[in-house]
This record gives sequence, C-alpha cells and structure tokens, in this order.
Amino acid sequence: YHTAIEVIEEALLVQESVQDGELIAIKTKEYLDMITSYQENSMDDMAKENDQQSDDLHLSRTRNLFGDNDGVPMRAVSNNTIDLSDFIQLGSLEREWSPTERVRVAVQCSVDACRGDSGDDAFPFHQYCHPELKKMSIPVSVDNDNVIDAELHLKNIFLQATEHLKLDQIEEALDLFQSSMQSIIDKYGEIHHLVGTMLHNLGIVHLYDESYVVALQLFQKAVHVRSAALGPTHPDVAASILKTAMVQIAKQDLDCANVIFLQLLHTQRRELGYNHPQISLFLNNIACMHYEFGGFLAAKKAFEEALEMQRTHSDNTQDESTLLALTYTLCNIGFVHVRRKEFSNAILAFEEALDIQRKVLDPDHPSLESIVRNLDYINENKDFKSLARPVGYQVSDVLSRFTNTGCGSLTP
Repeated sequence: YHTAIEVIEEALLVQESVQDGELIAIKTKEYLDMITSYQENSMDDMAKENDQQSDDLHLSRTRNLFGDNDGVPMRAVSNNTIDLSDFIQLGSLEREWSPTERVRVAVQCSVDACRGDSGDDAFPFHQYCHPELKKMSIPVSVDNDNVIDAELHLKNIFLQATEHLKLDQIEEALDLFQSSMQSIIDKYGEIHHLVGTMLHNLGIVHLYDESYVVALQLFQKAVHVRSAALGPTHPDVAASILKTAMVQIAKQDLDCANVIFLQLLHTQRRELGYNHPQISLFLNNIACMHYEFGGFLAAKKAFEEALEMQRTHSDNTQDESTLLALTYTLCNIGFVHVRRKEFSNAILAFEEALDIQRKVLDPDHPSLESIVRNLDYINENKDFKSLARPVGYQVSDVLSRFTNTGCGSLTP
C-alpha cells in the first residue's frame, strides 16, 4: 500500500498539471483515498492478527513451536491449550530413551520432523523437507538488514523461522530473530515484552540445535525481560521458565528441572486454578521426573492425576493439542504399567491412546506407529519376569549422583 500510494500521488501531480486533466485527477484522488483507507484498515487488521494469532500458529498437526502466548500484553491470553513441545513422553519400550532424548523428541515434534541424520531408532518420526524455502513477506532495512516494524509482522517472522528449521537452516532462523529483536530494541528499548519474545524464540532455536548452554542463558534472559515488562505472574513468564526446565532435563540436571516443575505447579495453580488444562502438563512432567528417579508408583499417581484433568477438559473441546496430550499421558501410564509388570493395564492404556490418535491424526502418522510397536513389544515380552529398562539409559546413572552427594538411598 505504501508503494502504491507513492506512485498514485506522483500520477496525481502530473494529472493536475495537465490541461483538461481535472476530471481524471478527481477520479485518481478518489482512488488514492480508497487505497489510503485500505492501508489504515490493513494496519489495524495486521495488529489484531498478530495480537490474536501469533500464539496460535499450527504446523501440520502440532502447535507451532514459537507459540508461547506471544503478542500484545493487554490482550486476553489464551491458556486453554497445551504446548506439546513442553510435554515429555517416556517413549519406546524397545529402547529406553535418556532424558536428553526425551527433550529432543519433544522439540522436534514441534516441527513434525526430525533431522533424519542421526540414524537413531529413538526417533520414530519421518524426515520432512520442502523442496525449496517458502518466502514470507517481511520488510527488511537495506542499511542494516534489520526487520522493519517487526511488531507488525510477528506471524510471518514465526512462519519464516519455522521454514528455516524444517530445512535445518539454523543460522538463518537465528539471524531472523536477532534482526527482529534489534528492530524492537531500537524502537522500544531493551525492556519490552517483544524483546522477551525474541529472546525466548532464540532460545527455542538453540534448544532445537541442542546448544543447551546458550539456550538456557537466553531463556533466563527472557524470564528477566518478560517479568520486568509484563509482571512476574504473566503466562509468558511461566512459558520461559518452563523452557528452562526442559533445558535442564536435556542437560540431565533432573534435580533442578524437578524443582522448577514443582514451583510452576504451585504458582500456576494459584494463578490459573487447581484443575486448569495447563496443570496437567506440569503433573505429567513431574511424573516423568519420578520415573527417572525410579519412583514408579509416584509416577503412576501423578500421571493418573494429569489424565483425570485431561479427560475432563477433552469432553468439552475438540482441540487437537488437548486430545494428543491426553494420548501422550495414556502412553506414559502404559509405559509405567509395563515397568510394574501390570501388562493388562498397559495394553488398555496404549489401545485407548491408539483409538484417539486414529481419530485426529493421519493414518500414516509416526505416532500411531510408535504406539503399535509398543503394543507389539508388550505382547511379545509380557511372559518375561522383568521388563525393567531393557537397554539404553539406566536409572543407575541417576542413582549414582545421589550416592556421590552423600544420599545413600531413595524412597521407592
């Protein structure tokens, strides 16, 4: 619109200077007024779109990984859906995943793809790649390559960064967020909620790239900026704190991660309500920490509490992320049942998860294949005396840390 207005204004000047051009100039002036009106309405619509949709972007059948309640702080924040990139899954019964692998799978699920270069059967996700990069409309300064008016182009910035990640273009995604953040800092200063947004998203890219030390530093900066700009109880602050816990798990600092999850559970229950949908995410992740520490019974109880909340909310919604979160919890419960040698209960849990996923996912989705493989594994091995952690990551790796710090035993 800006370019169109400039061209039409120049045409209008020419028409007004030409003899007998008055009638044409009147029509051109009407046209110019119309385009100017379109521009004003477009700016309003763009602001509303970024306000309402920047945290509601979808990629395939999972929530967009840059969707942590980003946008204008005065808007009504939607917290009734669960970000699956923060939802830990215990995974495959055939080979025990390490805590780092669980986080890698959660993050990679956010773009519905894995790198495809690890050859690791821990990641049952298909290689996904566009033949070429999709180009989004984002204005960039020719002087310093910074995004112009980044706050008006959040949606396209997030979509473009996702496209870069799907092609493993890590540096390009980082450059995009960095230039967007600099644009916002130049305009509003360093303490602004969108600076916190960009820090958070830079952290996500580094988490995706498995650069955990840098990711942790960025998430901690995002917590600081968002707390200063929005207040310590704002949902965006909790979103960044939650990501610090995910990084700690990836670094296998399970003690620190567990403390963060417990603190979030306490604060978010106070802010959102005791049975808010987001609470089930914290309970699921706390249950996974119990599992890592060898507390299968405590894990089972926390999973069941999360599942009860999810069932209540799934009755009132068809939101895909809510239904998938329910199936992930069912699979986690089934996983623990297997480790407790409660095979009938495990099969029931996995089969229920499979039925729900078949209703919301494509028939060839890798998540369905993963559940089928777990069911096959149970049926093939349920007569064995023990199915506890067959290969891969061992709980002794965790227990040894407690022994080394003077703690001789853990309560089962």
